[in-house]
Amino acid sequence: MRVLQVITSLDKDCGGPSRSLPTMCVGLKNINVCCDILTYQSPNPNTDALMESGVKVLLAENETNLWDKYLSQSFVKSLNADVNIIHIHNLWSWPLHRVATFARKNSIPLVWSPRGTLEPWSLKQKKIKKYLALFFYQRADLRNAFCIHATAEEEADNIRKLGFKNPIAVIPNEINVLNYPLKTWVKKKKRILAFLSRIHPKKGIELLLEAWSRMPSEILGTWKVRIAGEGDVEYVNHLKQLLLTKYVGFDVEIVGPKYGKEKVDFLHQADMFILPTFSENFGMAIAEAMACGLPVITTTGTPWKVLEIQNIGWYIEPKVKALVETLINALSIEQRVLEEKGKQCRQIVLENYSIETISNDYKLLYEWVVNPSEKRPPFVYC
Repeated sequence: MRVLQVITSLDKDCGGPSRSLPTMCVGLKNINVCCDILTYQSPNPNTDALMESGVKVLLAENETNLWDKYLSQSFVKSLNADVNIIHIHNLWSWPLHRVATFARKNSIPLVWSPRGTLEPWSLKQKKIKKYLALFFYQRADLRNAFCIHATAEEEADNIRKLGFKNPIAVIPNEINVLNYPLKTWVKKKKRILAFLSRIHPKKGIELLLEAWSRMPSEILGTWKVRIAGEGDVEYVNHLKQLLLTKYVGFDVEIVGPKYGKEKVDFLHQADMFILPTFSENFGMAIAEAMACGLPVITTTGTPWKVLEIQNIGWYIEPKVKALVETLINALSIEQRVLEEKGKQCRQIVLENYSIETISNDYKLLYEWVVNPSEKRPPFVYC
């Protein structure tokens, strides 16, 4: 079994897919599914674990002029018809369209992971551009895919609502739990509410800042907010300016990007995790925080309703009022209760999102795609 994974960027500042795809390929390598990754060169690619595991990464040169970008020659010349499956990640990219065309011409079955790009919130951003892309090539490319992959049932439902009738495989992202050990809880003067994700308007950081400014003095005296992540410089500077003007004196700090051990240390220093996002198809940062044993506050823009169902976190509307009420409630809870919720969060990850379990699901999917006469996996819906 040889699978070519295709994504336009693996750079660490590109959010969840740049973390989930390498983990996926390492897990598949461990069960003898050979994956190569084709991507463009970038300043800070997330390839360390791939190199250590022997996963081949094909780095295409970035095209410099409009004609080269249209032809996407550096991408196309890296393609090889001697693969069983091509698996594309993300949308709205002409080079990915060229890869889809190559797969169709060479009769290579195509699996496509939109990675949240077809979620309602995402479709409203740059709306005209995306609907033009859907009209001219993207809808046809997706319809020609043998199977579409969604990371949650909510994402699968949204894909169906757009009219796609392909089989849809629902497989969540996987976590290598060994990389996220359980945190040790210690008492401190001020506990930490941690945000860790891409710094982007979608992530609800401004909702958090406004809600935090409405906290009562007893919470402001015992908690502080730390925001970690990387994003567009202009937007990061906008947030920093808000902290110096509108939200001055509330003990909120933007601490920059955290990767690898620094990221784990950042999560271990925290006492609660928050991602007040408007839209996530999965939310890798949530799973990583839960693996470390942190209780989580997140929104209905994510597929993490299990937090509410199991009473191990908070699952709310992405609105200031809901956030204020939830923060007042959650941050007033004793540390021993938060610790117990955090341990239960980790158990959810161990049972449902481990690299071993999810890798086997991908293997079953790929085997079915190559030989569809075999029994369809139970997580594939037609």
